[in-house]
Amino acid sequence: MTSRNAQYLFVYGYLMRKNRQLKELGVPDMPVEYLSDGFIYAHLYRVAGFPGLVYDNTRKSRTYGEVYLVKEQKNFFMEMDAYELSLPHYKESDVAYHRRIRPVHLHKGMTLPCWVYEFIQPTDHLTRIKSGRFELFG
Repeated sequence: MTSRNAQYLFVYGYLMRKNRQLKELGVPDMPVEYLSDGFIYAHLYRVAGFPGLVYDNTRKSRTYGEVYLVKEQKNFFMEMDAYELSLPHYKESDVAYHRRIRPVHLHKGMTLPCWVYEFIQPTDHLTRIKSGRFELFG
């Protein structure tokens, strides 16, 4: 997955439809169009009250979420990187994620290159979410 201009975003936590409607999460407006549910080969961890995804090269663990078509990329990703405390746009010392392109498998059988926010802090002290599904109040 080398295309640096992927049009798709995979979300697995606060940015999912059911969660981003909660005003207290402070999710910015998202000019996106829902495409499908899907999964990525990754480990999912509970980081305080939010999730952290770590890509799994062994393809043994899955994290489930939603895939969106991003309609306006530049401003959208600058704002989302700040919200997610993510590289490449957010460059403060408390960065927790890096937005990368990874293959995401749709339930329709297709695979798309999607932007994914990957957790880049140590995970040895975190609780793994073995189901691969983040529940906000779980």
